[in-house]
Amino acid sequence: MHKGDLEHYSIRDYVRIVLSELEHATPKPVLVGYGLGAWLALRAAEECELPGVVLIGCPSLGGTLGKALGVLARHPLWVAGNLSSGFESPWVGAEAIAESLFGGPPPSGKESRCALRELLLKPIAFPEKVTAPSLVVRCESDALVTAQSSKQLAARLEAASSASIPGAAHDVLDSRWTGNLVEVIEKWTSKLG
Repeated sequence: MHKGDLEHYSIRDYVRIVLSELEHATPKPVLVGYGLGAWLALRAAEECELPGVVLIGCPSLGGTLGKALGVLARHPLWVAGNLSSGFESPWVGAEAIAESLFGGPPPSGKESRCALRELLLKPIAFPEKVTAPSLVVRCESDALVTAQSSKQLAARLEAASSASIPGAAHDVLDSRWTGNLVEVIEKWTSKLG
C-alpha cells in the first residue's frame, strides 16, 4: 500500500483499490461489504457494473456524526481518552460502552482514522446510481445501524432486497451469527441467476 500506514487511507483510496481489483476480475463478482466495507462496496458499485452487491451493517447514508455526538455526550471521558488511539482496541474495561455502541461485542481490528472521519459526514451522495441488484442486511441487535437507516438505504437503491439476522449485533462476523449470514447471502445470490 503506497501510503505506508492504514490510518492515512481515505474512502476514495479504498474505493480506488477495490475498483482496480474489479477491473481484472472475470467474471465480475458479487461484492460483499460489511460496516465501512458496505460503504466501499456501494461506492464501487456506483462506478462498476456488478452482478450484485451485499451491504451488511451499512451505517446511515447521512453519515455517523449524530451517532458520534451521542457517544461523546454519554461517554465524554472515554472519547477524550481514545481519540488519539483511533479507537482501535479501547474496549478492555469498557465493555458496557461497546455494548451501547454496537449492541454486542465491538468489531476487532484496526481501521483508517482518515476514513472514519470522512464517515462522519455524507459519504454516499447518490446511491441511485447503483443499478446492480443489492441486498441490504440488517443485524437486528445492532445499536450502531438503525433499522430506519437500513430501510432508507434499500428504498434509495434501484433493485434492493432486505434481510435481517435475528439477534445479531454489529459484529455479525462473530461465530454466533456467521452461519445465518451465509445462509441469507446464499439464498439471495441463488436468485440472481
